[in-house]
Amino acid sequence: MKKRTVADVMTRDVVTAHPDTGFTDLVRLMTEHSVSALPITGEDGAVVGVVSEADLLAKESVRAEGGPHSLTALLRRHADKARAGATDASGLMSAPR
Repeated sequence: MKKRTVADVMTRDVVTAHPDTGFTDLVRLMTEHSVSALPITGEDGAVVGVVSEADLLAKESVRAEGGPHSLTALLRRHADKARAGATDASGLMSAPR
């Protein structure tokens, strides 16, 4: 049985977006290229973050108030609300701190 490697599942022709790429364009790029995430690159071409389907869903489905009150749940709801107001990749992306 052959072991699978990253090369077996990776996209070779990488599609990127910029921090100012709008929500609608991010969705369009992911759909057109059948990818579930996009690297976000700065002016120098270096990756500054990643926008995934999960980041886009957070914007579209801000959790209702209530539910579990654990610290993790509260922090997650706060992050979802912050992303809900984002209109471009810079506000939606996950990035190193």
